[in-house]
Amino acid sequence: CKAAEKNKVRIAPTCAETFLAHRYDRRPDQIARDTQAVVSKFSKLPAFFGYVLVDEVPAGEIQHIEHIRQSLEQADPAHPALVVTMPGDTHAALKKSRLPILTVDCYPFFAPGDPNGPHTTESSQAYYRYVTGRLNRWAFEGNRAPWIMPGCFVDTWGPWYYDEKMHVVNETGAYCHWRQPTPSEVRWQVWQALVAGMKGIVFYVNLPTVNDRKPGEPAPPIPEGASLPLLREDTPTHQANALLYSDGRPTEQMLELARAYAEIEPWKTTLLRLRRS
Repeated sequence: CKAAEKNKVRIAPTCAETFLAHRYDRRPDQIARDTQAVVSKFSKLPAFFGYVLVDEVPAGEIQHIEHIRQSLEQADPAHPALVVTMPGDTHAALKKSRLPILTVDCYPFFAPGDPNGPHTTESSQAYYRYVTGRLNRWAFEGNRAPWIMPGCFVDTWGPWYYDEKMHVVNETGAYCHWRQPTPSEVRWQVWQALVAGMKGIVFYVNLPTVNDRKPGEPAPPIPEGASLPLLREDTPTHQANALLYSDGRPTEQMLELARAYAEIEPWKTTLLRLRRS
């Protein structure tokens, strides 16, 4: 947080390790104790923005998350509580909570030929426009701030490894679910989010998945019974697996994101004031 303060960045740390336990232990006194512990740990830190409670909370648990949010608001009204929802669970977050920010993850760039999502440029962009547009409508109806979490990563099931450049290589028999967007697609996600009225843009993910596996070594199995398009040959992606390499070096996607954010910075106050009519 001190480094963030020095660089004029605000931090929203995850509290999931504390609050996920309440899926099984929902006693109000336990929530109160854990709330006090989390507030004592974070609320006075420099550059602290708010509490991230859980990632991709299902619709059926949002009402319980609202109890935690209320507890945090009572203990620390100066800092908001946040969750990330998948697109299908977001309306429940609007109706069953008073979360001040609706944060939705939307990863539009599925791998070529993937039957589980839009996998052409046109369909991927249409999906992203649909999710951000709908989020803006819902946020306006509920007087919330709409934030979007775009994607910048590779998601492969089965055998894969990093080459000497820390680029992902998918091996024969692997299923590639999401592909890494190009730098121009990263930039497009930022500007399209602004067009749709988003008030926050938080990319997933900064650091790559840890994978020390070598070519040909055993890999986690793909779930049985899944009808997925498996690769018939080893396929280098020539892409990193996040915005940064594991040693902290920026990828081309990260550099493009930095350029986009720098262009937006002078207009930040105006963009935050704009409201849907």
